[in-house]
Amino acid sequence: MNDRYLQAQAFAKERHGEQKYGDYPYYIHLDAVAELASPYGTDAMIVAQLHDVIEDTETTFDELADVFGYTIADAVNYVTDVKLEDRAKRKLEINQRLFSLNPAEDAARLALIVKACDRLANVRSSSNSSRRHYL
Repeated sequence: MNDRYLQAQAFAKERHGEQKYGDYPYYIHLDAVAELASPYGTDAMIVAQLHDVIEDTETTFDELADVFGYTIADAVNYVTDVKLEDRAKRKLEINQRLFSLNPAEDAARLALIVKACDRLANVRSSSNSSRRHYL
């Protein structure tokens, strides 16, 4: 396994700490997203590991850029929900942001890949753990 990927995996696991994904440690979700992103390369897998770290922890964009570079930090930032109380407004904002991205840009392409992988991982998890929410 690539050292940069292992660094991102360890970084995300440490930052998410005791956070849960349902009944499981949060890293289970991150690993599932990274596995789905694996056909798209190491950078996609790194973004997959880090995709919720700005949104859910005290980690900053600048910190990510310092550790993983600007392309990775930009991709993570693209998929980070803004801090709005209203879920519908929050989802509208991120969907508009993702729609406006140019997939020719490396960070934008990575963000779009990882967001699709994240959504698929969420659907799979929902279908496995809570059939009533899935159907």
